[in-house]
Amino acid sequence: MFELIQGFLSVDSRLTQSLPALLFRPGLLSKEYLRGRRQRYLDPIRMFITITVLYFLIASFGSEDPKKEIEKLVAADSTGLIDIETDSLVVIEDSPLSYRITDKKSAALLDSSETISSGEQLELDDYHYKDIKAMVKRGHINTIEIMDSLNIENTFWNRFYYGEVIKFAQSDFNKFKDYIINKLPWIIFCLIPIFALVLKLLYVRRKFLYIDHLIFSFHLYSFLFLTLILQTILEQFIDHDFDGWWFLIITLYTIFAFRNFYDQSYMKTIVKMFALLFIYSIAALFSLIFIMLVMFVLY
Repeated sequence: MFELIQGFLSVDSRLTQSLPALLFRPGLLSKEYLRGRRQRYLDPIRMFITITVLYFLIASFGSEDPKKEIEKLVAADSTGLIDIETDSLVVIEDSPLSYRITDKKSAALLDSSETISSGEQLELDDYHYKDIKAMVKRGHINTIEIMDSLNIENTFWNRFYYGEVIKFAQSDFNKFKDYIINKLPWIIFCLIPIFALVLKLLYVRRKFLYIDHLIFSFHLYSFLFLTLILQTILEQFIDHDFDGWWFLIITLYTIFAFRNFYDQSYMKTIVKMFALLFIYSIAALFSLIFIMLVMFVLY
C-alpha cells in the first residue's frame, strides 16, 4: 500500500499533467496516450490501481458500523414503530446463499417472530447442509465419511461439491466478507477487460485495437473512482447526500468522453452507451458469479 501511494505521489510532473486532463478533459488522456505522448502522463493501469486502492482505503475509514446506524435510526424514531425490545430480525433470501442478521433493535423493521442466535450467518440452500453443519461442529470434516453417513453417491462431482459445502460450513462469514472486500479492487480490475471487449464489439467498424479500448476503459474507471474519493471526502465535512450529483457528473462525463475519444455524433454515442449498459450488465453479472465461485474455491 505504502509503495503504491509513494509511487503515485513521486511522479509530480506526470501527476499534474494527468489529473487535470482526467478530470476536466474527457477522453483527452486516452487520445494523448495512443498518440505516443506517454512520458508526460501516468500509466493508465498503475493510475487505476492506485486510485481504486486509495478509494477503498478512504471509504473504509469513513464507514460506520451497521449497528450504530440502526441505533441512530432508533434514536431518531418519533413514530414509536421501532421497538427496541423486540427479539430478532430474520432475513432469508430465496437463493442458494441466505444472509441472516440478528439485532434486537432492528427486528420491528420486518414482520418476524423467529428467534435465532445473535450474529451474522450464511446459510446454504442444500438438502444435506444442516446435517453437514452439525457433523462439522462435532469435528467431522472428512468428505468421504460425511458422504457415506448421508448415503450420498461417491462421484467426482459430489466429492468436489460436498467438499466445498464442508468448507463453507467451517467458514467464518465475517472473515470471508473481509476477504472479498480486500479483493474488490482486483475484482473490478478483472471486469475492465470485459468492458473493453464490449466496446470493441460496439465500435467494430472503427479503426481501434482492443488495447485502445482497454486504455480508454482504465481512464474512465479511474475518473469514476477519483470522483468517488472526492465525494467521500466531501461528505465527511458536509452532511449531505451527493449520490444524485455524482450520478449526473458520471453520466455527462461518460457521454463527453465517448464523444471525444470515438469521434461520433452525440446521438450515436448515447445509443451505443445504452447498448453498452445492457450488454455489459449481463456480461459483468455472469463474470462476477464466476469470479466469486473461483474466490470461494481458493479461499
